Amino acid sequence: MTSWPGLGSSAKKPCRATRSRLRSRPSSCAPFSYLDDTQAYIERYSKDIGAYPYSEFSIVASPLPTGFGMPTLTYLGAEVLRLPFIRKTSLGHEILHNWWGNGVYVDYERGNWSEGLTTFMADYAYKEDESASAASEMR
Repeated sequence: MTSWPGLGSSAKKPCRATRSRLRSRPSSCAPFSYLDDTQAYIERYSKDIGAYPYSEFSIVASPLPTGFGMPTLTYLGAEVLRLPFIRKTSLGHEILHNWWGNGVYVDYERGNWSEGLTTFMADYAYKEDESASAASEMR
């Protein structure tokens, strides 16, 4: 873990062929847990869809309570990163956008199909992993 005065800290961890990193204020979250979960999501989706389309992935803490997925990174609010459920829900959803929406692009004039597919392959799939009744409740 590296710290920069006034800028917070950064943690890096290799993710097989993908380098992952987290940039956040000190103690805003558990950095290596986020990096481990990032690796697990990239491996899961690579098996389900195909190779991760980029060579790296970054999680960047925002001063605002946001959640955006962009090619090679997600921008999550620093306060959001502290929430205990984010690593098991929103993080995987945002990583999946590297395939749907940032890897395969959307023609927004015809609708945002990538958000629906990402929600199905992330949020709903996590409920299926949890139990059949949890998945049924989400439907």
